Amino acid sequence: TKSGGRLVDFVVGPDAYRDLPVLMRSLLAAESSKAYAYNVLLSHEETYSDVDTAPAPREAVAGGEMRDEAQGKASAMLTIMRGCENMCTYCVVPGTRGVERSKAASDVVSEAQRLFDAGVREVVLLGQNVNSYNDLTAMQRAGEMVGMGPGAPDAAGDSRPRTPLERVEYAAGFSTIYRPPVRGLQFAELLHLVCGVSPELRVRYTSPHPKDFTKDVIAAHATLPNLAAHIHLPAQSGDDIVLEAMRRGYTDAAYRDLVAAIRAEIPTIALSSDFIVGFPGETEAAHRRTLALLDDVAYENAFLFAYSERGGTYAARHIPDSVPAAVKSRRLREAIDTFVARATEKNVAGEIGREHLVLVDGVREGEPGNG
Repeated sequence: TKSGGRLVDFVVGPDAYRDLPVLMRSLLAAESSKAYAYNVLLSHEETYSDVDTAPAPREAVAGGEMRDEAQGKASAMLTIMRGCENMCTYCVVPGTRGVERSKAASDVVSEAQRLFDAGVREVVLLGQNVNSYNDLTAMQRAGEMVGMGPGAPDAAGDSRPRTPLERVEYAAGFSTIYRPPVRGLQFAELLHLVCGVSPELRVRYTSPHPKDFTKDVIAAHATLPNLAAHIHLPAQSGDDIVLEAMRRGYTDAAYRDLVAAIRAEIPTIALSSDFIVGFPGETEAAHRRTLALLDDVAYENAFLFAYSERGGTYAARHIPDSVPAAVKSRRLREAIDTFVARATEKNVAGEIGREHLVLVDGVREGEPGNG
């Protein structure tokens, strides 16, 4: 502060919560009033598996009523993984959330069960790159040499030949800048497990990456009745040069093929997407290709933004923001207009006369008929 005083005594990052007792003890034991402590390191292992976000069980209280932290809550969030390694050039997430690590499937299912028992009827599985979920804990408990080749010695010096471990595969036409990790329990398998908690529990997830929509994930959507009939499929651009500059790992054609594969398997699926217009180097021709993608796919929902430079990203350091603000604004308006026109047309043509199962998540006070 201007007076020279300090506003905080310690700073703790999200992955360092286990270090809180040590930091507090060090401050309490410090002789100087100027002592401080901090730990903001990102972990390669922390999954928060022992942090239960499920509401407490129902408890009887005075008068025989039930106290329940989930009372009145129809939907709840359930984090299944953290971090991202896609390294898109415009994104800060890899630097602020660290490498990908997944919560044990057994912990996810147990937490989903407790949420359901507490009255929740929809769980939203969360992760910075949620469908890259890859639980290696079962392999580690079984003594597998995760990430090590055949003949690698284990902790006891055993160097007998071992079968090479299978690696994660991506959707056809999609790639990453890093080596695919060793395959553990995958996202599609987790969807089956969580949906198996109860047929009355609706399951959603966010936020995914197109590369991880493999055939088994698409098949899960086709076969699991309580998995929401919606897929968020971030495109970001319809132009190959812009996609390469963004480091997205696919082309417009590969993305369109994925859309076609999803709709062939699940014709009634609802699709949503993210788009960034005005990315550095985007030409008018590139912008028109993005408008064409919006028009051709006809998303049910879309999140559209003008590019805004983020400090610390690769793009901020190496790709000058070359598109004028006025051009970005005009392109954004054109993208929004294209999306709205197609969504309106599709809803009018496809939704009239259809029936949907809806989840009532609350009563709004003051509305007519609500007392």
